[in-house]
Amino acid sequence: MALVLIRGAVDESRDWRCHNRRSIRRTCSGRRSASGGVATPCSFQGRCLVAVYETAHDWSVTEPYESVLCRSVLGPPEDRHHAEFEFFANGVSRSYRRNRGQLTLAGNLHWVIFRRLGDRAYRRRESLRQMELRRNELPVGHKVFTRDVANNVWHLNAQTARGTTMNRLCCLLAWRDERALVVKNSGNRLTAINAMDLDRDLVGVAHRIPYDVDRVLGLVLF
Repeated sequence: MALVLIRGAVDESRDWRCHNRRSIRRTCSGRRSASGGVATPCSFQGRCLVAVYETAHDWSVTEPYESVLCRSVLGPPEDRHHAEFEFFANGVSRSYRRNRGQLTLAGNLHWVIFRRLGDRAYRRRESLRQMELRRNELPVGHKVFTRDVANNVWHLNAQTARGTTMNRLCCLLAWRDERALVVKNSGNRLTAINAMDLDRDLVGVAHRIPYDVDRVLGLVLF
């Protein structure tokens, strides 16, 4: 599992204290909770904590990771009145490999996003110059954006699925002059946010499958 912290505007004088301990929630509040990476940034108000984890794609029974994450970050359902975070979104990146001319499913990367209370990222728009705003424009007219990025189920090449997922999330949740802290069991790293490049990504193509409702269901709809 990886935790991605989307921090505010870059200030290298700020202290980042990163640890691998027994807590997800201590990432921002110092409280104890379930196992995971830990980081305590000094400036994280209104920004996002993203958990990215692999799950089986064969419909086998797995651990309820999203439930564990929600309890760890938000607290128990009956006591969330004073939670520092709110549930923001969830989704999955489905990765594919080419096999004999066909794309076959290789894996699933699920992601769950929590947002810490405070001013949302878009509020910076009021203080940025036009050049910076243009630099941060998203390719919303690209067919991959409208068919894939704009949804919460993404379809990616297996070789680059993890990196593409991380960068897409950062592009959607932050500004280019900001940084993301990626926390893993193997270590932590502060990473830059690159422009979203969609030209080599996959794009879904709808296929119409005809079926006879009357024959299959025995119903007359009209």
